[in-house]
Amino acid sequence: MTVYRSSTSTDATTPGQPVPVRRGGLRLPLRWVLALLAVVLLGNLLLVEAYANARFAPDSAPGTAGAGATVPAAVRDGGPVIDTTGEQPRSLRTPPGTVVLTFDDGPDPTWTPQVLEVLAKHRVQATFFVVGSQVTRYPELARRLVREGHEIGAHTFSHPKLAGMPAWRQ
Repeated sequence: MTVYRSSTSTDATTPGQPVPVRRGGLRLPLRWVLALLAVVLLGNLLLVEAYANARFAPDSAPGTAGAGATVPAAVRDGGPVIDTTGEQPRSLRTPPGTVVLTFDDGPDPTWTPQVLEVLAKHRVQATFFVVGSQVTRYPELARRLVREGHEIGAHTFSHPKLAGMPAWRQ
């Protein structure tokens, strides 16, 4: 591309004559820019999908021996409720005679509404340990859990078998 500018008295050409100025740079046609953008977008979508669905392992999958060696004794030997909001994690016990209902790996569009109907019928609250990828698929179910007064706990985003993963991925 050649752009012309008017000359001044210091130019080596005749005064008043246009002087060519070259601007460099790679210019891609718009269709190539759009195609490249589409490929990058598709690649990112595939990566997010792969991460969201990677290594789903149900709770019944066997664990790795010795995995609890790094769990603090106050948590390992304590009660079933773990509080991680302070500097050190601690575990708490429920009052005697208390039953704690928990449901894992939801929300599920088939089972969660049925469970919620039974809980509402008996005026009972529960804790739902949800999988993040399921919450992104069924956000209204997660909103319903909160709206109806249930507690939500995080059960990771994709429910991987953490004990079998390298530390950088954990």
